[in-house]
This record gives sequence, C-alpha cells and structure tokens, in this order.
Amino acid sequence: MSRFKWNIINIDIYETRVYFGFVSSNEEFEKLLKKYSNGIEHEESYAIFFYDNDDEKRIIFKKENFHPKLIAHECFHVTHHIMDEIGEDFSINSHESFAWLNEYLFNSIYEYYEKNKKKFNKG
Repeated sequence: MSRFKWNIINIDIYETRVYFGFVSSNEEFEKLLKKYSNGIEHEESYAIFFYDNDDEKRIIFKKENFHPKLIAHECFHVTHHIMDEIGEDFSINSHESFAWLNEYLFNSIYEYYEKNKKKFNKG
C-alpha cells in the first residue's frame, strides 16, 4: 500500500480536527484499520468513523460504495463524539451547536468529494 493521503478538517472552535480519506479496495480499508486502530471490527462497512491509536478522529470511505448519505451518517457519529468530549449534552437548548458542527463536517467532506469526483470514477 502506498502512502495514504489523509485530509484534515480543522475545527478550531472545539480545538480538534478530523482526518478523512477514501480507499479503492476492501484490502486497503482493512490495512488502514489495522494500522491505525489495531484492527477494529467493521463487518463489511462502506465507511467507518473511529478513534485511532493516538486518539485522533478518523473516517474512511470506500470509493466504490460512496454516497453523500454516508457522509451524513459518519458526520453524525463524529459530531456526537466531539460534543461529548467538550461536555455538551444534546437538548432543546443545545441542538444548534450540534447542527452547526454536523453541517460543517458534511460540507468539508462533500466539497472535497466534488472537487475530486473525476478521480473517484477512475478507481
């Protein structure tokens, strides 16, 4: 496996970042999970959010199964974890910060995809 390119979303307001990337095969997916997370279970996932061995937040997407709904799904997990880290409970009074973060994460990943989708279609 060649050097994998992680993209970074800096979330300055919460003093954190999220790494994301796209793989072309199940083998690459497995190797990355093994390298960064000691091989967490994923049961043939199309995408996965996890904390790596250094406690960094990471998302891996499989190109062949990629769909914007996967971004939304994984961003929901990331949003929940970030807000939990800062001690923010979801409530009628706090849901706007959750919505803002989820939208920010989604837009960051979707914009990357839009700029690079020709590469995705090539494999």
